[in-house]
Amino acid sequence: MNILARNKSIFVFGLLLSCSTAFAQKGTMTDEPVSGSSTDQPIVSESWKPTLVQGTDDSYIRVKHVGMPIPWQVIREADVLWKKRVWREIDAREKQNVAFRYEGDENSGGGMLIEILIDAIKRGKVTAYSTFDDHFASKLTKEQVIEQITPKPTTSEIEDVDGTIITKTIKKDFDPKRVASFRIKEDWIFDRNMGKMVVRIVG
Repeated sequence: MNILARNKSIFVFGLLLSCSTAFAQKGTMTDEPVSGSSTDQPIVSESWKPTLVQGTDDSYIRVKHVGMPIPWQVIREADVLWKKRVWREIDAREKQNVAFRYEGDENSGGGMLIEILIDAIKRGKVTAYSTFDDHFASKLTKEQVIEQITPKPTTSEIEDVDGTIITKTIKKDFDPKRVASFRIKEDWIFDRNMGKMVVRIVG
């Protein structure tokens, strides 16, 4: 995602899960492809496997996509005529937001947006925070993030053939399809130098 590749911006996504977790970019998303992969992007979703005959099973020649993010224009404090902090909530279940739940293809390496964010945390490209406040003062390790998003195991009692009761623990994996909403922290600024309203993603 190009928006995750901005060099000089802090990019934070808050997830509306049972816990309060926010994410901030650290560095540039320039991971090398996974060894043995036929894609130009790192494999994000472990359940997704790329084709082993990429380029030979197509009816046309694919052009390699080399997209570069357009850098934001610098805003001087003296040019800020008006500013407001806004928390935007995106419902990924709505039709116009289906891209947030797109599971990926051979060009993206697979993975929904939430999976891309979690993968970026594991690779050290994104920093996670524990709250939705404006300061993001408390960082989380990747182990803490995984612990918070993983459902708690459930236990059930099963009676054996000899009458003894056996307690069975059922572990559940994180289901990215259950993430239905995102919160984005933004600054709405009227830049009198450019003469227009500018929106900057902050968190």
